[in-house]
Amino acid sequence: RPPHRALASPLPPQPQGPSPPPPWMDAIKKKMQMLKLDKENALDRAEQAEADKKAAEDRSKQLEDELVSLQKKLKATEDELDKYSEALKDAQEKLELAEKKATDAEADVASL
Repeated sequence: RPPHRALASPLPPQPQGPSPPPPWMDAIKKKMQMLKLDKENALDRAEQAEADKKAAEDRSKQLEDELVSLQKKLKATEDELDKYSEALKDAQEKLELAEKKATDAEADVASL
């Protein structure tokens, strides 16, 4: 039997150690880093927007509660005003009646 001979490889020999990445690979890595940064910034903005929305909703609820309270207070004040206006009207009518009686009485005394 003839001795075994190594066959010549049809591929060119590979360099030893890692080969440098092709230039387009760096461009892809940079683009991915930019997209990741954009995503993180968008998430931060979304988180801040949610916090702002929550704060605005809380403030709106607080103002609505305050409005309801002020409306109740206004209604009570208007009711009180109506009560005192009616009392004033009654007092004025009584005063006018008393003044008329006094005037009539003075006229009666003067005619004696």
